[in-house]
Amino acid sequence: MAPEVDQTPQGISEDSTHHRVVTNTVLLVGLRVLMPMLSVALILALSRYLGAEGLGRYTLAFSVLYVFNAIAPLGLSSVITRECARDPDRLHTVLGNALTVGTMTSLACIPLMISAGFMLGYEHDTRTALNVLSAAVLPFTIGTMLESAFIAKERIDLMAIGAFVENALKVGVGVVLLYLGYGLQSVLIMAVFGRIVSCLLSIYLLRRIGVKVSLTSDAGVRKQLLKLAPTFFFIGVFATLYWRIDIFMLSTLKPVTEVGYYGAAYRLLELAMIFPQSLCLAIYPQIVSATHTNLTALNKLGQTSSRYLAAVSLPVVICTVLLAEPILVMLYGESFRVVAPTLAVLMLTLLPYSIVRYHAYVLVGANRQHVDLWLNVVMALLNILLNLVLIPRYSYFGAALATFIAVCIYAILQYSYVRIKLSRHAAPLGIQSIVVVASALIGIGVWWLRDVNVLGLSMVSGIAYLTLLYVGGFFTRSELQLFGVGRMMDRLGIR
Repeated sequence: MAPEVDQTPQGISEDSTHHRVVTNTVLLVGLRVLMPMLSVALILALSRYLGAEGLGRYTLAFSVLYVFNAIAPLGLSSVITRECARDPDRLHTVLGNALTVGTMTSLACIPLMISAGFMLGYEHDTRTALNVLSAAVLPFTIGTMLESAFIAKERIDLMAIGAFVENALKVGVGVVLLYLGYGLQSVLIMAVFGRIVSCLLSIYLLRRIGVKVSLTSDAGVRKQLLKLAPTFFFIGVFATLYWRIDIFMLSTLKPVTEVGYYGAAYRLLELAMIFPQSLCLAIYPQIVSATHTNLTALNKLGQTSSRYLAAVSLPVVICTVLLAEPILVMLYGESFRVVAPTLAVLMLTLLPYSIVRYHAYVLVGANRQHVDLWLNVVMALLNILLNLVLIPRYSYFGAALATFIAVCIYAILQYSYVRIKLSRHAAPLGIQSIVVVASALIGIGVWWLRDVNVLGLSMVSGIAYLTLLYVGGFFTRSELQLFGVGRMMDRLGIR
């Protein structure tokens, strides 16, 4: 085991590091909340102009794209972040060679995606959607690698600019085109165009901060990347299969309309997953460094992360389960009320998912990515078996139940491994009593006022919950200082 030494550079305090983590997390959460909120606007338009069938076709087409977007980069996006977090001077070389490899594999994947519609037996309109969206494989691969470079440089602010422009084009213009009656294909074309614009903007911004972006070919570096790639590649493929296989199986076993119902509920789960994804991604460079040089710092990261993951996930799950019907009706219309039980089960997935997300980065940072791979393989196979049993009986509710069960089993297996083999790397489990009490009180209030406007109730509940956490002593003084609240308290004379 490497000795525990302080690797904080001179002149860079621990507070500044924490401040950077908080800033990047806030930016990622803001980015990933704003972007899905824009996407929800597009989903709303699709559900109203094209119905559940059109929404199902859109969901299915993007699910196929996500699979090929997991295949084409060969897992090199994770390699870029990890290797360049360890040695920032290698960023240009690693990024350039990764882009060269990713470009070649993306071009090979495009005809495969086009043929997927025929192989899966989809009807004409769905195949057409896949054909249009196949043009996004290359820009999606390039964009994913450019985002990894931003993360390695801890410049989430610049990454956010490209993402905002992409979604503004995709959603803003897409909704207008739907309103004008141009149909689903126009939305998909704008999605491709928005990604291309985002890539060009990201290249410009990376060059502004001194990162050269070009296709380069260095045999030694390429060999090293391809040696590291298989494990990360299969992790990405099996993880994507896990999160998308239910949609594929639902589309083959049930009508596309039921895919639309499931996609509506699933979109809200994706929105809820933003905070754990963003927090863990923001601290990923620190996890990589700490696993090799400072296990004490890693332990502090784990403690703080688990506190905040629980504090955010628990009230979100409780309130969404209690308000499932009014949320779905408000967003999608009365016909989507039937999806409420499905949404409730999917939201329960958020609790084990938060644990899984953090420790997946720990495993990669500790060079145990092969363990993460096998866990993803087990999870994907288990999910397929559960879907085969549950979808024919319970349709989209069965798909949600399969997702929840598989994630719970995955979390148990993953945490058991980390506790046994990497005991000092594991984040402590458990939820502070103030989080439980505050979540319960907010849940009671939400249930009592469930007939009130959902949007207004959500905003008031959020403010009330934060107030309860503050009064109950959840936030430390240093955390309040990082959030900017401490300075306000000092000016007001509050201790």
